Amino acid sequence: MLLNQVTALVVIIGIKDLVRREDIEKKPGYYLVGTIVNLTLSILPDNIRLTSIVNLTSFSYFSS
Repeated sequence: MLLNQVTALVVIIGIKDLVRREDIEKKPGYYLVGTIVNLTLSILPDNIRLTSIVNLTSFSYFSS
């Protein structure tokens, strides 16, 4: 499952690089920061969701 997600991210970043090659050469920092921010904002909510699920499943109402 994770391999498919990483592959999709690599494909998206590769396509972005091909489409915006001239713009990236003019302002590389702008596009690097934008890519990092986009990846962070796309990964962070999933990590929060997974952490919440793990915390909820480890808490038991019926512990003795």
